Amino acid sequence: MAILFMLALLVYFCLPLITSGGMSAILSWEWKPFSGHFGILPMCVGSLLLSVFALGLAFPTAMGICGFVAVLAPRGLARFLLALVHFMTSIPTVIYGFVSVFLLVPLVRVWLKAGTGFSFLTAGLTLGLLILPTIVLIFHARLQQIDPTLRLAAEAMGLTPARQFLHVLIPASSRGLVVAAILGFGRAVGDTLI
Repeated sequence: MAILFMLALLVYFCLPLITSGGMSAILSWEWKPFSGHFGILPMCVGSLLLSVFALGLAFPTAMGICGFVAVLAPRGLARFLLALVHFMTSIPTVIYGFVSVFLLVPLVRVWLKAGTGFSFLTAGLTLGLLILPTIVLIFHARLQQIDPTLRLAAEAMGLTPARQFLHVLIPASSRGLVVAAILGFGRAVGDTLI
């Protein structure tokens, strides 16, 4: 009920903008605040592109981490990596941004030898690192729910642990992959302020 009330309140206060035709000015490509033009499309497109880039970096990395933890890593190392990922989820977004400004930006500035280091690449790397724990934990939880007899059958067929992961575990947990990608992308879109 409270959400409907807030939505009604927003519609009520935005009604003059909607009825006067001001939405076309807001939904334009022109951003010149000192001239009175407040088009938000460049920021929306930039946020979506940055989120897709971060997901493109984080998703394969998360799959590799989950594969290593699930089938290749010794038990102690797997526990340590999962504890590290859990720790990463407790770090606030502001800290990721702060550390990125003081560590990653100078590295990118030195490596690329151009610009200030505040770039799409820096923001994408930071955002990818930020969403990585979300994707890893969701995919790992799905891998833990797979029926153990499926792994035993794969071992009985003579599949190596890497082939078990690629040919048995990933197809069996495809829904978990989709959920991890969607939630990771949602978190990336929500945190593109970085």
